[in-house]
Amino acid sequence: MKIQQTPESLVIDSSHPSFAIFGTGCVFATMYMTIPLLAMGLAFILFSEQITLECRRFNSSQISCEFISSTVFQKKTIPIQLRGAEIERMNDGDGESYRLLLRTPTEKLSFTNYGSNELELKQLASQINDFVQYSELKVLKLRKDDRWTGYLWGGSLLLIGIGLLHIGLNFSKALRTKLLWLFDKNSGKFQIIEKTPSGKTQIVREWMLHQISQTGAVETEGMDGDRMYTLQLELQSGEKVRLPVSSATSKEYEIAAESIQKFLNLKASS
Repeated sequence: MKIQQTPESLVIDSSHPSFAIFGTGCVFATMYMTIPLLAMGLAFILFSEQITLECRRFNSSQISCEFISSTVFQKKTIPIQLRGAEIERMNDGDGESYRLLLRTPTEKLSFTNYGSNELELKQLASQINDFVQYSELKVLKLRKDDRWTGYLWGGSLLLIGIGLLHIGLNFSKALRTKLLWLFDKNSGKFQIIEKTPSGKTQIVREWMLHQISQTGAVETEGMDGDRMYTLQLELQSGEKVRLPVSSATSKEYEIAAESIQKFLNLKASS
């Protein structure tokens, strides 16, 4: 707590340096938690793709196929010489996963991501292999669209990240916002003022100085039931105004109360 006094004004700053330090730390912690979530959410949305395989048979030995990959950014078409399809298995320790690969003379292209639905992949592989093997089949068109799943996951991660960012930054701002009690003889007013980290001030409440009847350090109860102390003003109307902070010792509040008493020529609260 800081006390600044001139002949015409008295300012009591209830903020503590540790609040500002902790508030700044909250900013970095918030960014550390939310940036990965936001990045993953954007990645899901931007890089989720739709894979399409389109094939036509011109005669018993001539097949023309296109492997088409579509994302938010681009659509890429690759002519391929299709030779068939196969299922690749992977054991990651939590069970087996499967994906469908397209065989060409030079490489194997992934048609799906790894997943657990082996039966669906077997059906797709059977369709592709039947088309390659049986000349009476003239057209093949298969599509695997993971974009909506990516949009769903990406959107969810973005919402969570934005929500955490909003909560964290607001909490940090609250910690770094100063609460000032201003007693001004020139205006004849007692004002409770919030001062944000950017320097913006806002009058929360105000009374005339002559409405204040007494002040003192008063005992209050902490969240865990412990005895705590804070500063209190009592108005002539009977309303009591307390600082929103407290501590286990009353000394600094007694000093603040004494400063107010001398400044306004008041008596201590009983």
